[in-house]
Amino acid sequence: MPRIRSRNSSTCAVLLRELGITKSAYRFGLKILRQLLCDKNTTFTKIWETQSKHPIAVEDGYIYLHNYRTCLTLCGINSQPSLLYKLPPDTKNKRIEDALVYSGPLHRLPASSRDCKALFLSLTGDNWIYCHDKMTGSVYQEIYLGSPGRYKFKHIDWETHGETIILQSLHNQSATSGSKPRVLITVAVFNMFPIQFKGMLEIDRAVFGKDCNHANVSEGLLIVGAGSTLNGTVRLYNFADIIETACLFPAQLYQPCEALDGAKVGTYPAGLPLNCRIKVSGSIVSTM
Repeated sequence: MPRIRSRNSSTCAVLLRELGITKSAYRFGLKILRQLLCDKNTTFTKIWETQSKHPIAVEDGYIYLHNYRTCLTLCGINSQPSLLYKLPPDTKNKRIEDALVYSGPLHRLPASSRDCKALFLSLTGDNWIYCHDKMTGSVYQEIYLGSPGRYKFKHIDWETHGETIILQSLHNQSATSGSKPRVLITVAVFNMFPIQFKGMLEIDRAVFGKDCNHANVSEGLLIVGAGSTLNGTVRLYNFADIIETACLFPAQLYQPCEALDGAKVGTYPAGLPLNCRIKVSGSIVSTM
């Protein structure tokens, strides 16, 4: 691969990359960019700046400010970040706790064109999920998870990227009378494109061990941490097998459910049913 030592050689390097005589055009392009950025003679001109009291997220060519309530497109008017939309001010209980941006499935075409839209999901402090249109911010779908007094959901993330998402409650570490609470966290699982409720379950210390103090779900694995920081262990379980064996009954969004006394799943005030109950932890995939 040709060496890049100066700005002039960077120009030649771009031509060589276009001719396709390099082993890896991607790696060679990164080397060109590195040379231009690290060159002592390179000067930078500030063309735009912004500030936010909350973390700033940049995803799929969009900038999200003020806890995902303000959205800017990166390449807007005059090729500068420009306002795309701004959601109404939130009250304390409607504060966005977490959000997930997605653009649609790449591995298959949904039956409905509505499910191909670029959207983002917001999880609010009062246990609602709102599905927003990515271009306008308008609410496309809403799901009520249940009373925050019972399950306080705090995080939303991919379980399997592009296919399944999970919602996780706060870790229950408060101790009464010297003993840890039985339920560590509660997990709700949804299939995507379209959004379909798959199940909700509790990670129970009576099943996974009284010493477990942390749990997470990612890429088909239930990850359970136990013990102290110095001599703790991490156990990995097959999450798909756990869901399959623990499911007591199926439940569909916006359909009546006997477990909710006939109320519709995902609507206020019923929320979601606890339709999965883990009786045994299942086989351990790995221990660390």
